[in-house]
Amino acid sequence: MTVRGLHQQLGMAQSHVSFYEQQGFKTVGFEKSMWCRHDANGDKIMVGSQIDDFCICGTNRACLDEFRLALLDPAKGGFEGNLHHYLGCAIARDPGFLAKI
Repeated sequence: MTVRGLHQQLGMAQSHVSFYEQQGFKTVGFEKSMWCRHDANGDKIMVGSQIDDFCICGTNRACLDEFRLALLDPAKGGFEGNLHHYLGCAIARDPGFLAKI
């Protein structure tokens, strides 16, 4: 899913960092723009963020939707649906492929 508008609404470029930490996310390795959370029930969410574009994926749709609402609600950001482009790259989904994260 793609999310836009959060940084402009919160007014600072690094505003997402404290939000992710409050939500239990940790950075992935040395990459400061990739975040991951493993819930106690086994659900995982990964977030890639670059300026005001976010790529969010996870293992449980209800968990993803809950996180998306928590992310967007304070900032009145927008949800653009399934991901088609991210950082200038076209994204093509294979509906028969189930990735493990």
